[in-house]
Amino acid sequence: MTSRPAVLAAFCDAVNALKKTALDPERIDPALYLGGDLGIDSIEMLEIWFRIERAVGGRIPDDAKRDIYTVGEVADVVAGHCPAVTA
Repeated sequence: MTSRPAVLAAFCDAVNALKKTALDPERIDPALYLGGDLGIDSIEMLEIWFRIERAVGGRIPDDAKRDIYTVGEVADVVAGHCPAVTA
């Protein structure tokens, strides 16, 4: 399984590239809401999923990506579906 810190780093990298922000994976609150707190819409989230999958070298089934509302939920889904990251 992919480690939660690696997933958070991939998530922050994806959001930073897409939205031109400066999220820090070591300081991001897993309770942040994707839409309400970070302003991520559904189209942007598709791109974020794609970038995370490329970064961690895995594929997350589409049905596992549904009903995800927080950064922590993204990390949990990715960590549960992707192989370990080799650094």
